[in-house]
Amino acid sequence: ASSISQVTQGIDQISNVVQTNSATAEESAAASEELSGQAQILKGLISQFKLKESRNEAVAVQDMPRQPLEIPVYSGGSKY
Repeated sequence: ASSISQVTQGIDQISNVVQTNSATAEESAAASEELSGQAQILKGLISQFKLKESRNEAVAVQDMPRQPLEIPVYSGGSKY
C-alpha cells in the first residue's frame, strides 16, 4: 500500500510539472507572437528612413548590408 501511495504521489507531481510547463509554453508562444507583431510594425517604421551615401545618394535602410545584432544577456539581479 505504501508503494502504491508513493507511485501515485510521483504521478501527481509529474502531472503538476507537465501542467506548469504547458502553461509556460502557452505564455511563451503568446509573448513570441506579440513580439513578432511589434517587430513587423518597427520594421515598417524603420523602412521609411533613408541614409545618405558619400555621393549624396539616398539608400533605403532595407538595402543596407545586414550584420548580426549583439543582444545583451541579462545576468540576473535587480537593476535598482
